[in-house]
Amino acid sequence: MNKCKLLITCANTNSEDRSKKYIECFNSISFFKEKFVDINVLETVSVDNCEYYNKCIFKKEFSNIGNLYKDKGYNWLNHIKVFLEKSDHQDYIFLTGRYLLLNDDLINIVNFYKDYKLIAKNDADIYGHGNGVHMFYFYFQKDIFIEFYKFCFSDHDRQTPIEWKLKRFMEKRNDCLIIPSSISIGVEARISSGIIQKV
Repeated sequence: MNKCKLLITCANTNSEDRSKKYIECFNSISFFKEKFVDINVLETVSVDNCEYYNKCIFKKEFSNIGNLYKDKGYNWLNHIKVFLEKSDHQDYIFLTGRYLLLNDDLINIVNFYKDYKLIAKNDADIYGHGNGVHMFYFYFQKDIFIEFYKFCFSDHDRQTPIEWKLKRFMEKRNDCLIIPSSISIGVEARISSGIIQKV
């Protein structure tokens, strides 16, 4: 299997704390950069007065399509889809900026399960109900992500979390792998609600 590109999204809110977390994220990635064919950082809000963006050593791109939806997840889908349409690479690992890479567990899982086009972890380790999968750090192939995008926008529902929709999408297919919540994928999650957990 070819090496994955690492794709990271960030959202500049002119917050010193958030900027610091993005820089910490990039520092954690630097230990694993040889594992990826390339590393792209996609800023989804603004590059004005953006300290973290100026200090980022990886390939940077500003997504200028705007954020149309109240639910940030649907905005995120749009940003990723537009980025992928311009890319000729197929294999991606996605990481939410602010989160820290701890090890290469997910990379090893992806390399072992070569027949799967999308691999994500059940989210019951953080959200006890387990209705979704973690989308802050997961693997996908470009083509299947575009299919998921169409699946998400095939109705007018913009209230259901995209993490729940992705799990439903994955459960209907035999080319998707949902990792059990007990398995480590090697990331420190920093959820907006203040939860910090090694996943």
